[in-house]
Amino acid sequence: EDSMSEDLKRQLEPNDTELQKVGLPPEDATDRVLSDIRKAQEALYKNDLGNAEKLVRNSLGIKETAEGFSLLGSIHYIRKDKARAVDSWKRSLELDPNNQDVREMIFQIDRLEK
Repeated sequence: EDSMSEDLKRQLEPNDTELQKVGLPPEDATDRVLSDIRKAQEALYKNDLGNAEKLVRNSLGIKETAEGFSLLGSIHYIRKDKARAVDSWKRSLELDPNNQDVREMIFQIDRLEK
């Protein structure tokens, strides 16, 4: 397993009330979130932004993750929507304050805006 999957699995706690709200068993919800994020990344690499956003929003609807918001921020950024990109990246940092890549993206945009 890659480190993203391990980080995500740590974020997806089995007794989480968000997962219970969705009505999926915890292990199914975890697999679904991981799968949607992977598919969203693949769609993003193919420049299929519409599908990438749909998939990442599906994953965030099941469970909010730093990876999901980071990916959503990248989609907004590619669409030249810097404000929404920064909002998504800031939410990602709230969930995972140690993500230096996201922190750097926000810093670069803030620096360019000044």
